[in-house]
Amino acid sequence: MLYNREMTPPTIFAIDPSTLGTYNFVQLEEDKILASGRVIPYEEYKKLLEAEYTAAVRLQTALTNGSTLKELHKLRHEHIKTVKEIDAHTHELLVDGALEDSDVIVTEKVLLYSNSNELRDTAKSIGMLAERFKSLNVAYMQHGEVLRALGILHLKKHREFASTDTCVSKEMKRKFGDKGTKKNPGATYGFVRDTWQALGLAVAYQIAKGLNEHTYPP
Repeated sequence: MLYNREMTPPTIFAIDPSTLGTYNFVQLEEDKILASGRVIPYEEYKKLLEAEYTAAVRLQTALTNGSTLKELHKLRHEHIKTVKEIDAHTHELLVDGALEDSDVIVTEKVLLYSNSNELRDTAKSIGMLAERFKSLNVAYMQHGEVLRALGILHLKKHREFASTDTCVSKEMKRKFGDKGTKKNPGATYGFVRDTWQALGLAVAYQIAKGLNEHTYPP
């Protein structure tokens, strides 16, 4: 279905699956990034919370026992590290709100053209997502369709970049700008490699459905 200008642009929840139970997502409405992140299974997220709690207790104990400044400094950095780990991830229960506010979920369809463990895990991860979202509006795009929509397929053919992921990342950075800094964050602040792929998937879906006026070379 192609959308026309009279229709309300849909909010897209794009998913780039990784290992089993792990995926990166971007929620996109027209050119506005509403949410993004990396989802890990609840049990892994729970372990991160437990590690943060343990680090906090160790720091508090050291303060109570009058440890040296050097030891306190070390424990403080360990605690900060665990907090950053938590901030860099979320678990699937915390993205339910974004899912409910989205009109369509877009993920990539993987063809098992090789017997690599990574590809099999990705295919299984997509199957798990399909089962979880079976009551929602889900759309699938093959990798070639994404590259074609973004005008990257010709770059792949001419081997102008080491990988198509690099091509997608470069194109999304050109379109949405640099990530920026903590003091002056850009629209994509906090993005990691696979988050760019989820954003590229969302933009490719927009283009395929006539929602994005930007045209790319064939």
